Amino acid sequence: MVFIGDSNTRYQYLSLAMALSTGAYPVQPSGRGFNICHENSAANKQQGRRRLNHSEAFNQKWVTFWNESSRVLRGAEVCECTNRGSSLHENRWYDDGATQLAYFKEGTPRIHSLPNVAAQWSDTESTFGSVRAAAATACLPPSSCAGEKSVVATSSFAGLAEHLARILRPGDVLVLGPGPWFSPEPKLADELRAFMRSIAAHLGPTGKAIFKTCPRGSVLFTGESSRETRGCGNGIGCDATWRAVIPDTGWALLDAFAMTDDLWRLSVDLVGPFVANTTYAQGMKLPHLRGGNQSDVDTIYTDNFHFRCGIYAELNEQLLDLVCPANRRSYTSKDTPVS
Repeated sequence: MVFIGDSNTRYQYLSLAMALSTGAYPVQPSGRGFNICHENSAANKQQGRRRLNHSEAFNQKWVTFWNESSRVLRGAEVCECTNRGSSLHENRWYDDGATQLAYFKEGTPRIHSLPNVAAQWSDTESTFGSVRAAAATACLPPSSCAGEKSVVATSSFAGLAEHLARILRPGDVLVLGPGPWFSPEPKLADELRAFMRSIAAHLGPTGKAIFKTCPRGSVLFTGESSRETRGCGNGIGCDATWRAVIPDTGWALLDAFAMTDDLWRLSVDLVGPFVANTTYAQGMKLPHLRGGNQSDVDTIYTDNFHFRCGIYAELNEQLLDLVCPANRRSYTSKDTPVS
C-alpha cells in the first residue's frame, strides 16, 4: 500500500505502520511525551539544549521526528527524509516481511528523492524492494541523509503514473490524499482522469486506487485564500475537481471530510460554539475517542488541521474496510469506536 499526500496522510500512514509493527494503533500521549501523530512533539526531545535559531530549530525538529518515528516502527521503516532550508522532502518505506507500505510527501504531481534513489526510481527493472534498498543505503538512520540535496523524481502526472507502476504491483493499493495544498482547476480534469485511469488499470481488479478527501479544518469561518487558517477546508470545495472525475476512473473514495465533519458537528453539539480564526487547537471534545488516554473526553484536533491519534486510527479502519471488508481483525478491538 502506497500513501501519497499531505501531513495528515503522513500521520495516517504512520498510524497504520505502527498498528502493523506493534499490534496497536498509537495512543495520544499524556503531557509532553513524543507523539508519532504530530511533528511538533519532537521539540520536546530537544529540551535542555542550547537555544537554536529558527533554521536550526526547524531542521532539528524534523530530524528528531524522523528518527523517533522510525524508531517506534522497530526497524521496519527506512525514512528517506531530507530538509533543504524550509523545503521538506519525505519518502518513507516500510517493510516488516509481511506487509509493505510507503508514504511520499505531496505527489501532486512532484515527488522528491535523493539523486541515487531517484535514479533507481527511473530504472525500468525497479521494484518496491530495490528502491527501498537504495533509500536504506543512503538514509540509515534518517539523520544521515537529512543534509543531502534532493531532486525532483516526478514532475507530471504522466511521470508519476510511470514511476508508481514500477513499485506497485497488480493487486496493490494506492491512497492519494493531497489535502488542501493541491486543489486542481477544472481545466486539469482530463489530465487527472488519464492519470487515475492509468493507475486503476495497472492495479487491476484485485487492486484498489483510493482518493482520500481533505479532512475538515477546526475553524468555523475563514477566508478562502487563507488555507492554513481554514485548515483543510470547511467544505468540499478544495476536492471539487477530484470528486468530479472519480466516478469514471475506477477509483474508490475515502471521504475523510465526511467523517471529520460529522465529528466536528458532534463536538459542537457537545461543547457549543467557539471563536473562529484562532491559531490554537479549539476546545472540541468527544467521548470515547479511539486511541485516547483520558477517562472522559478527548480533543479531536491538535491544531487547525491536524488530529489526535484516534482520528487517524478511525480513518485507517475505514480505509481497511474499503480494501478488505470481510473477516478483518481490528488492531484496536478493545477500544470503543467513535459513533
